[in-house]
Formats: sequence, C-alpha cells, structure tokens
Amino acid sequence: TGCRIPVASTGVYVTALSGRVTFDANSTRINVGLSLEAGPRLFGMSALSGDLDTTLTTNPFNIAMLGTIKLFTIQVGGANATLTSNSFSANLWIDMVYLKGNLAVNAWSDKLA
Repeated sequence: TGCRIPVASTGVYVTALSGRVTFDANSTRINVGLSLEAGPRLFGMSALSGDLDTTLTTNPFNIAMLGTIKLFTIQVGGANATLTSNSFSANLWIDMVYLKGNLAVNAWSDKLA
C-alpha cells in the first residue's frame, strides 16, 4: 500500500498488493488483493482505478473474485465471479450517469450417480 509501481510502459500502476495464506487441517486458503490506477492525475488522484480481491480455497475447491472500477472517486463498475468444481457464476455491472447495465452468467454440472 502507498506504492506506485509502473506496469511496463502501459500507463497502469500497481498501488497496492496484499496476500494471506491460511492452512487448515483439510484445506488451504489463499487471499490476494490488488489495486491499480491509470490515466491522468488530478488533485492527487488518478482518473481511473480498480481493486481486485481473489480467494482460492482448495477443499472444497472454490475460486472467488470481486473487482470494482472507479472514475476518480466514483465507483462506476465492477464484477464478481465464483468457480467451484461443478459451477461457474459471474456478474458484470456498470453504473454511470448515462449508462447502466448488468450481465449475469450461471453454469453448472449435475453429477450423475
């Protein structure tokens, strides 16, 4: 946190990176957080920024992601997704003054005996 590391010459900067690993008797959980910013800076803040939090659990298998996008300080979009051993679910959304929308996808597999 508090850093501003350039991602090659893309104009995107890593501003925070965090993580944690938790070991339980039958499972491992890995959490990773990442913050990015891009675009011109105005009054000390970037025009565009985003945050991503990801969690991987090994037993039962589950990957969950949540991301948001901000235009200056206003949250204008985001997404979340979950993947398990037999399902996938995702939701993408945008919420701006003149543009609003949502897209949801769900897929699964029923196990046959």
